[in-house]
Amino acid sequence: MMGDALAIAVMQARGFNEEDFARSHPAGALGARLLNKVHHLMRRDDAIPQVTLTTSVMDAMLELSRTGLGLVAVCDDQSLVKGVFTDGDLRRWLVGGGALTTQVSEAMTQNGITLQAQSRAIDAKEILMKRKITAAPVVDENGKLTGAINLQDFYQAGII
Repeated sequence: MMGDALAIAVMQARGFNEEDFARSHPAGALGARLLNKVHHLMRRDDAIPQVTLTTSVMDAMLELSRTGLGLVAVCDDQSLVKGVFTDGDLRRWLVGGGALTTQVSEAMTQNGITLQAQSRAIDAKEILMKRKITAAPVVDENGKLTGAINLQDFYQAGII
């Protein structure tokens, strides 16, 4: 007990904080929580669910099913995320009498949550938890789609 207290006192005197500890022990739980960035965990390439603004609701639904992530990023021609189309959006659209041939831009959630690729993974997970959503598109500093991530990706990386 006295040894622990002494070690903590020395760490504080030297300005050694939990991020310093994480860098010293990157494979540990604290290292995973503090050092991992969203881009380390996100899904890439064909695993990114995405459609364009002019895609039909039917084709967006097929993309939802293909990836099983629960959302599809809706992007313009420059890959800028303009919205998301979720399982919930699909249900609301169909219950409201919406047609499957309509463009997804009419059924999507505009200005949905996106996560920055360079953000700390623990911070991104907290955003999802606070917003009560399970997945989000990942964008670069210019708003271009670079990936997608869901809560399961965080849990598999030990970020709980």
